[in-house]
Amino acid sequence: MPGLQALDATSNGTVEMCHTVSYYYVGKDPTFAIYASVPFGLNARQQNSWWYQGGGMALGNEFFKKFGVIGFPCGNTGTQMGGWFRKEIKTVADLSGLKFRIGGIAGQVLQKVGVVPQQLAGGDIYPALEKGTIDAAEWVGPYDDEKLGFQKVAKYLLLSRLLGRRSDGSRLRQSREVECAAEELSGDPHQCDGATPTAGWTRATTCRTRRR
Repeated sequence: MPGLQALDATSNGTVEMCHTVSYYYVGKDPTFAIYASVPFGLNARQQNSWWYQGGGMALGNEFFKKFGVIGFPCGNTGTQMGGWFRKEIKTVADLSGLKFRIGGIAGQVLQKVGVVPQQLAGGDIYPALEKGTIDAAEWVGPYDDEKLGFQKVAKYLLLSRLLGRRSDGSRLRQSREVECAAEELSGDPHQCDGATPTAGWTRATTCRTRRR
């Protein structure tokens, strides 16, 4: 399944669950970025504190309900790098017209200095860099980026990254699947509200198992 269609596929029931980054869907609603990464936003520890102790999960799932899914935090990249570039960037002027693979609100910010943001799924980045379809790309950091081979086709790595201090992954599941699990196990379809991700996942898995 194409990486950028994960939310739609989960929402319409094509798949029961996906692992994605919610800022891919800012075109549907910019609120999605808050649950992944926003420019000059929270770092990983701050984001986790907000999710688990500051009511972030409840707010997030109130929003996700509009799209028929429930989200559980599932991984955090920590600090990300600025990106890989086919040509050296020396001044802000060098960004003008640059076709840059970058997700979420950060792309909208960089448009202000002339960047042309491109939204690509992870698996599409290397061939786009290799062919010159894009001029630069950000992903995660040196370890993960080298696994995809970016250093072979874009030799300049920019380390500074203020526009995406970290990125949260989300495990999205159909709302009705989780409500079904809670209702079957407790008689209350809202029992999973405020539950830990593990508890919600266990209920959903148990429901699917018992149905079979």
